[in-house]
Amino acid sequence: MVIPLHHTLQIVFIVLAGALLAAMMMHRSARHSPGHRATLGAFVVLAGLSVAGYTRFGSFHPYGRTHGDHVYHYPDLYHYYFGAKYFRELGYFRIYEATAIAFRELREEGSPAPVIPVVRDLVGQEQLISTEQVLRERGAQLKARFSDARWRSFKSDLATLLGLPFDPYGWHQMLGDMGFNPPPTWNVTASSLANLIPFTALSAELMGFIDLVLVFGLAGWFVWRAFGSLALCGYLVALGNNWIASHDWTGGSFMRQVWLALLVAGVSCVKLEWYIAAGALLAASAADRIWPGFFLVGALVALQWARRRGRGSALPLRRMLLGAVPVLAGLVALSLIMFPPHFWTDFLQKLWKHNSTYFAMHIGFQKLAVFSAAGHGPPAWSGDGYLRWEQLLSDYYRQHVVGFSAVKLLFAASALALCLRSSPQVAALVLGSTLLYFTSMPANYYYSYLALFVPVFLVEGGIRPSDALRVVGLFALLLGFALAPLRWQNIIVHNGHINLFILLYLAVVHLTLLSDLYGRDLAAWVVRMGEARCGWRMGRP
Repeated sequence: MVIPLHHTLQIVFIVLAGALLAAMMMHRSARHSPGHRATLGAFVVLAGLSVAGYTRFGSFHPYGRTHGDHVYHYPDLYHYYFGAKYFRELGYFRIYEATAIAFRELREEGSPAPVIPVVRDLVGQEQLISTEQVLRERGAQLKARFSDARWRSFKSDLATLLGLPFDPYGWHQMLGDMGFNPPPTWNVTASSLANLIPFTALSAELMGFIDLVLVFGLAGWFVWRAFGSLALCGYLVALGNNWIASHDWTGGSFMRQVWLALLVAGVSCVKLEWYIAAGALLAASAADRIWPGFFLVGALVALQWARRRGRGSALPLRRMLLGAVPVLAGLVALSLIMFPPHFWTDFLQKLWKHNSTYFAMHIGFQKLAVFSAAGHGPPAWSGDGYLRWEQLLSDYYRQHVVGFSAVKLLFAASALALCLRSSPQVAALVLGSTLLYFTSMPANYYYSYLALFVPVFLVEGGIRPSDALRVVGLFALLLGFALAPLRWQNIIVHNGHINLFILLYLAVVHLTLLSDLYGRDLAAWVVRMGEARCGWRMGRP
């Protein structure tokens, strides 16, 4: 098996970063000592190489010798730019069907457009539907959703997209994908921006930089401001070398990673005690992808409990709510004004479907729970065989739901207990990551947020052995991600192991934090029990 160079370098960077951090934490060099400066210098170099490696050292997305390298992620650009720009007309279910109709008209007008025999029916998602049936049964109804000017614009944009370098056979796979899935609140900003940006070959390339600037630049500045230079370097190394969230997955798309920039900036603002900004940023991240709301709840729980126990005033909690509530309420209200209200019902239908379907590279405890029944996957990713495989996994989970639910409740209770004694930034990260893994099955690339573990625990409470274990353990987890597809080439098998690695890492985080925060209380309780039962006092009978 030939390992791509960028994958090999990714493994090297992860190992070097983990080794450097382990050495630094073991020796505990003074902040301005030669050892600390040398470590920081090495990390600066690693961070720069990692950011460059994330973009394949500037080649971004290779489309073969004929088509060259380009910034844009062609399938994602189609789904997210077109899905946002024509959201009002197409909603969540009609983008493939409208594209098939537009392709037919473009061919009739003499423009080159691929012939697509079938597209996925996004209402049910499991079945494919012939384009002839779409044209016959839904053509007039679909075009009626557009004004004449908007339909011409849609076809013109598609013609421009078809003119960009890409293998035309890729459209067969693209129109059999799962569609366009962000909530209406994401479309408040994304749809408005997409309609302001004319679609050209140049804008297609430039739009790919939006996420890069936000995630590495803006979010990186917040990390540096809140956690320091070493933490920033660790964040960049972790973000740039996460195989399950690499640039290949969603890099070069249109606003696919805004949620991550908002989440990282929000947690950083919690650390800085900029609570109004933190609430606003975390609420905006939740409006972008829903589940970042778990992180917002974690920070709020920590602040509320600190207030109740007399360890803080009510002001931080009020400020955070002052930032969060107007942003969240405002975006929801705007989404209801700008788009038909039933789009929310459609979105929730798609969200429920995605969260209960065992897609190949989705991540979550439920995916791990059925791993033993999954085998090597379905015979094909559509049709009756795929439906039977999905039903088999659903039945297996239901048969063992009591045991699986007990594990979920145990981790949820542990996360809540940790929130009660942690700083709000740690509480946000612990509750958010736990609930994400145990209550949902998002696509693998959403686990780019794992880079947050490095800055939060690299500085939290000074450098303790438990801090070292959590930070170095994160790089061990990233190493597992990178090695899994090399060890197990079947996608179902290596995804199952990736899910297991995440569970083990979360267990390490929970156990070390429980020891840090509750260890003394547990030891004192054991002593009291010994005194009560045996009549002994510490140090003498």
